[in-house]
Amino acid sequence: MLDTGVWSESRSFNDEGYGPIPSRWKGGCENHANDGFTCNKKLIGARYFCDGYIQAGGVVNASKRSPCDYHGHGSHTLSTAGGNFVPGASILGFGNGTTKGGSPRARVAAYKACWPGLKNPESPTCLDFDILNGFDMAVHDGVDVISVSLGKP
Repeated sequence: MLDTGVWSESRSFNDEGYGPIPSRWKGGCENHANDGFTCNKKLIGARYFCDGYIQAGGVVNASKRSPCDYHGHGSHTLSTAGGNFVPGASILGFGNGTTKGGSPRARVAAYKACWPGLKNPESPTCLDFDILNGFDMAVHDGVDVISVSLGKP
């Protein structure tokens, strides 16, 4: 998934009951921010791409050099596509039930190519250079299906 990253602590990415990561997987789990971000046997890979964003004037300080999702959109889209079963979910106490993604037992990887907006921090900026680097790395890592939920108003 290419987007704003992923919140690895989400119960949607819990790896309980998963066997070993397939040996054909070539991906990694990048985290240069030391922010506690981790991968597991469900969320098997996570990387970030910010060179294009920095060249365009964006600032990514050392504490943000991570695939961690500080916006929420990437975590939402990844859990919609491949989030695990999460019992007891609700919205403000309403609609209690179990959530799951379209392929809840799939292993997933996140490729962060979107950063705080250059003009509006609430609207992520996703630059072609970073998106294409993310695609290339996903293919290299051995991703079978790539989900992309990007757009511009």
